[in-house]
Amino acid sequence: MTKSLEMVIRATMVRTEEQLGLAKGFFSDLRSSNSDWEFIAKVGLFLEGYTTKILTDEFERPRMEDWLSRQTQHQRLKLARTLGIILDKHCSLFEKVSQIRNAYLHNLQNTGLTLADHFAADKKHSISIVNCFFESSLHYRSFEEKEKSAATKARETYHSLFLKNTRDEMINTLAFVTLQISGELEGKIAARRHSMMRKNQAERLLPPQKERLYIEETSEIIDFVRKAKKILKPLLTEYPKGLSDSTT
Repeated sequence: MTKSLEMVIRATMVRTEEQLGLAKGFFSDLRSSNSDWEFIAKVGLFLEGYTTKILTDEFERPRMEDWLSRQTQHQRLKLARTLGIILDKHCSLFEKVSQIRNAYLHNLQNTGLTLADHFAADKKHSISIVNCFFESSLHYRSFEEKEKSAATKARETYHSLFLKNTRDEMINTLAFVTLQISGELEGKIAARRHSMMRKNQAERLLPPQKERLYIEETSEIIDFVRKAKKILKPLLTEYPKGLSDSTT
């Protein structure tokens, strides 16, 4: 990893912490967890809290937070996918993390194992997980032209890289993905609020619209013209010829 990419990653973590209201240095502390058991537990809880937050923000109903927090992560992600808040590939990423967390934590024998050991014991499943992280990691790797051009070859070697630096790869990817999702949602909410404000302004400033503002039917137009001629004809005859001609 180049220095420029490292700088981008550090800046992204700081920005993500600020955007989500996380404690300063949250991701650094997460990386420094005493064990992989503790690490994956915290990552899982972070994503559950994050998914609850963005759904609450989308609905703009703070009271829904309690209800959302009582749903399963699978239910929350299904709702987020349906609403289009989270892309399918990112929903898949979050679901993979939940699978890792559950499989790793629910077996007490894993307390003495690293995540790399856990993945090595189930290579078929680990390949699916690593590929999911790889697809999402391309977002921040694209900042490096060299990394981008080598994306195809990188896929072949990413598995060993992920197992060697599991914590780094997971944290880097999740920091970028959560920041991207939050930024897009923030823009969507701002646009929605702006549209509502303009609508409210229009309703206050414009006169009430009648039930039928325009005459659309041809028969109605003909009838309107006929009645107008009938009303105007006696009025026009009262004026001198020159004036009446100028008004026709």
